[in-house]
This record gives sequence, C-alpha cells and structure tokens, in this order.
Amino acid sequence: MVEPPVRFNEALAPLLEVLGHPRPQLEELATQLDRAVKAAPSVLAVDGVGLMLADGAGQVRVVGFSDELVAQIERAQAAVEVGPGPESLQIGKSVAVQDINEAPGYGALRELLVPSDMRAVLSCPIFVGKAVIGHLNAAMRAPHEWTTTQIRAAELYAQVIGLALSATARGEALGSAFPGAASRGLAGSLDGTRDTS
Repeated sequence: MVEPPVRFNEALAPLLEVLGHPRPQLEELATQLDRAVKAAPSVLAVDGVGLMLADGAGQVRVVGFSDELVAQIERAQAAVEVGPGPESLQIGKSVAVQDINEAPGYGALRELLVPSDMRAVLSCPIFVGKAVIGHLNAAMRAPHEWTTTQIRAAELYAQVIGLALSATARGEALGSAFPGAASRGLAGSLDGTRDTS
C-alpha cells in the first residue's frame, strides 16, 4: 500500500506548536526539526532533504537529513565550502542547480560526490532575523529543472524552520541540541556574522 503524501501543514504543525510556547525547550525543538526534515521529501516531492546550520564560529554543520545520500551531499559541501548550500548561505537567496555534474564552479564538490547519485539540488537560506544561519537543501537523483512552485515551497519550509529557531535562539545555545554542531550553535550566529542586509 502506498502512503499518501504528507501535507505541508501536517509536517510543520508540531514545529509550529513549539513556537506557541513562551520558551521552547531545545530538546523539543530538535525533535520537531528532525521530524520536519524527515517529512520534507514527501511534502516537497523530492528524493531527499538536508539541514545545515552555522555554529558560533560561522562554521556550517550538518544537523539533519532525510537519508544517507543527502547526508553525503551535505558533508561534501561543508568539507569543500562549495555548492548550492554555501552559495545560498553567502548570498542569502535560494540557489537551484539542475545538475551538479554540469554546474560550473562545483568541481571540488563533484570529486567528493562520485559515489552519490543525487544530481539536482535546491538550497534555500534559513534566516533568524536578518542573519542567514543555515540552509535547507532539497535534492533529486536525476537532473531536474526546479519550478517556481517548488522553489517557493522549499523557501516557505526554510522560513518556518527559521521562525522556530529564532523563537528558541534568543539567549539560548542551540548547538548543544544538535549532534555535530558547536556548543554555541545558533546563538553565535545571531551576532549578524552572516547578515545579508
């Protein structure tokens, strides 16, 4: 039996509930972010999704992914600081790549992705206030031309994640709630080190 696709509001409702608490708990937020990332492929109609956030030193860390293939893309982008994710983080706008194998300037990334069969990547920045603190990557196994609707849906997904993070980040250290993130996590990013204004 084929499961029906998860709807946008169903996937993000638990995360939005976290926003209703005056001081959301970090563990609760981390759990709901993990659920939102795992549900994202169905919601966004993609093969996989990854989430990366900057730590207090501005180093981007993998904090969530829907499967190991996307995790490989995220780790590779973090290692070489090349790809749609780092580009999105730097310019504060979504970056849609139809085929990683054909995209100019991504040679170092391609070298690390030889065993991966993910080809198309859409990276959307995650904002806390005016600071870009990370990115949400949607990926497809085959080359894919991203539509305006797909880009907008992924941007909205990233926006809700940013809202949840900003509700918790004020004066808090989120990094400790995520495996692999630095101990000062998001709180360090709130100083505007990646301010795009």
